[in-house]
Amino acid sequence: MTKSSRNQFIATAVFIVLAIAMFFISRDEAASEWLTRHIYFNWAKIVGPIFNYVEFDVFEVSAFIWAAILLALLIFAIYYFVHKNNELGIRLIASICLIISMFSAIYVSTVSIMYNREKLDVYEVEEVMDKDEVLDVAVRYFLDFHSVASQQQFTEYGATICPYTDEELIKKIQEEYDRQLTSDYYCSYTATPKKVASSYLMSAFSIAGITFGTTVEPGYNYQMPMHNKCITIAHELAHTKGVMREADANELAYYILLNSQDSYLRYVGYLYTYGYINNALILVNAGFVLDIPACAKMDRFISSEFWSIKGTLSNLGETINSWYLKSNSQSGTGSYVSQSDYTEEVVENEEGEEEIIFTVNSFSHVQNMIFGLYQ
Repeated sequence: MTKSSRNQFIATAVFIVLAIAMFFISRDEAASEWLTRHIYFNWAKIVGPIFNYVEFDVFEVSAFIWAAILLALLIFAIYYFVHKNNELGIRLIASICLIISMFSAIYVSTVSIMYNREKLDVYEVEEVMDKDEVLDVAVRYFLDFHSVASQQQFTEYGATICPYTDEELIKKIQEEYDRQLTSDYYCSYTATPKKVASSYLMSAFSIAGITFGTTVEPGYNYQMPMHNKCITIAHELAHTKGVMREADANELAYYILLNSQDSYLRYVGYLYTYGYINNALILVNAGFVLDIPACAKMDRFISSEFWSIKGTLSNLGETINSWYLKSNSQSGTGSYVSQSDYTEEVVENEEGEEEIIFTVNSFSHVQNMIFGLYQ
């Protein structure tokens, strides 16, 4: 082994040790919080504006370039080993290991450190709401949902029409983030979401958005229906604000949209949260759920149709995403949904029929956030 190869392997070992150390240190909540505020926040303020000036998604282009470089190095390494030139083969393998370990260390030190932060800084009701309180919130929530829905423009099929271009929509969501988030829990820098050029691949893998925290670039699938874009942009921006847990990013996105001064943004907020309120009605044994506007049903149908015809590689995409989330102490793709804690009991009613009675130990964070908005 040449001295050059040996030095590369030593550097690789150093980067691996750094990545592992940062990974385990950040499993502690206090450490994760400190690292996020002192490393990621400052990193984002310096790096974010630089990449913001580039119109295309730098991460996307870089990923393809580095993948090609690594593949070429691997092919040449195999070629040299086959032709008994082990010295050159080892040198190329050392280069591959160095590149991968270096990028892994940078990613862990700027992104993975944020997965174990303190609880999201959004107001939530702390006590368990009783049946009457949930009913009161649900009625006001659905009345406002129908009111906001009636203010939209519609297609001939009854679906809503977004009144904005992608650029206008992004600007409005950015403005809402800047207006609403005043806590130092969030990074002060607000990134600009970018269209991912290879959105056809994202559609095939059933991916709506992707944020690469190291370049502070939130990206979204431009092929999606507009209401999908709206919620995705809000979700991906949450990641760049220092909110990495998927359920938290969803909750913050919902909070931003529901608190918006724009009727279309609020409509999308309702479109993606009404299930939480109907679920709360079920959990308090209300005996019914409330209906949603006809346009919301059509919008959900259009979204379902879009994703159903793009599913060849979706299982692979979900598996990879689930593995990534589990490697960062999350529960896989199930971590996108904020869960309630409840028990259920099967009882016999007056007619002698069996029915399920729920007892709520705690509502989900999203439900408590919505209760806080309408209480």
